[in-house]
Amino acid sequence: EGEDEASSEDAPMMDVEGTQKELPLYVSAVADAGVVECETKEICFAPTIMFYTKVHRFSLTNPSKISAPFEWRVVGKSA
Repeated sequence: EGEDEASSEDAPMMDVEGTQKELPLYVSAVADAGVVECETKEICFAPTIMFYTKVHRFSLTNPSKISAPFEWRVVGKSA
């Protein structure tokens, strides 16, 4: 089925003679590449005593004009 053809899900349409009207269509869009920046490349923790915690804070930024999905991955001996 072509893009200009109505699908079976569309409501029935009927042109009424003399009622057609042309209107301008304004469209805007943003095009960019999703980018995530982080100066921290690796975090190495020394061994931790049981029931203690260690924290490392860092910034993760998205300088692009669109969303930039990301995911975390923990790698290493005990990951």
